[in-house]
Amino acid sequence: MKVLILDNEQLAIDNLTSLVQEHYPDCEVIASDTPLKAVDIFFKEHQLSSIKHALDNLNQHKSKTTHKIVPIKEVGKIRVISIEDIEYLSGSGNYVEIFLKSGQMVLHREKMSTMEDKLDHQEFIRIHRSSIVRFSAISELMTSKRGDYTVKLKNGTELPVSRQFKAEILSYFR
Repeated sequence: MKVLILDNEQLAIDNLTSLVQEHYPDCEVIASDTPLKAVDIFFKEHQLSSIKHALDNLNQHKSKTTHKIVPIKEVGKIRVISIEDIEYLSGSGNYVEIFLKSGQMVLHREKMSTMEDKLDHQEFIRIHRSSIVRFSAISELMTSKRGDYTVKLKNGTELPVSRQFKAEILSYFR
């Protein structure tokens, strides 16, 4: 998630907010000292606590706006998959394999980063540039002699954890 914090002294702040959101629709805007079409506002004289409060509000705002379904285009129809049914995702290029709790796999034409934005970060974690896993599907975190980590899911699937996402998954297990 991208967050832009604007100062009210910037010229044409409304236009800047609109321009940013037009070109970066996944970017959230927090305004300082001015209520606009932003998620929240913080005041400079109480900067640290105000910023924390504004970011907490942003997290609440994002969790309310997470998607509940994923529409999948198939030949002659659009299939609807509930986010609740997703166990993990595996991506490559412009395609994501969506693995459901039922054991079924559905191929979806969308980038992994776009899918990640649709998921609730309280329920899912990215463990690799090509893997996102539901927290509740994880049964254990395994480590090798070389220090590499692998996530084992309750269904027996093993997925590698990349060094880039290692700290995040380790913080989940603490």
